[in-house]
Amino acid sequence: MDVLDRELQHDGGMPHACHEILVRLSEAAGRRLRMSDRRGQAAVLTDEGFATLAAAAPGHVEGARRHLFDALSSAQVDQLRRISETLADHLTDSGPN
Repeated sequence: MDVLDRELQHDGGMPHACHEILVRLSEAAGRRLRMSDRRGQAAVLTDEGFATLAAAAPGHVEGARRHLFDALSSAQVDQLRRISETLADHLTDSGPN
C-alpha cells in the first residue's frame, strides 16, 4: 500500500486516503455524501475534483494491477475474488454491531 500511496501522490497529487474519499463521492448520487457530524454538512465532489480523480485513475489502476495482481496466478486471483466476496457478504449480512 505504501508503494501505491507514493505513486498516487507523485502522479495524481493526492494521498491514497484522499483518493478513496473522492472515489466514494464520485460513486454517490449527485456526487454528494452527508458527513457524520450533527450539523448535517455534505461533502460534494465538484467538476474540478472529478476531473482530478479521472486524471489520476489510469495510473492508479495500472499500479494496483502491477503491484497487486500481476504477482498472482489466475487461480490465486480467483481464490482472492471468492474470499473477498465471502467477506463482503458476511459484513453486509452482519450489519453494524
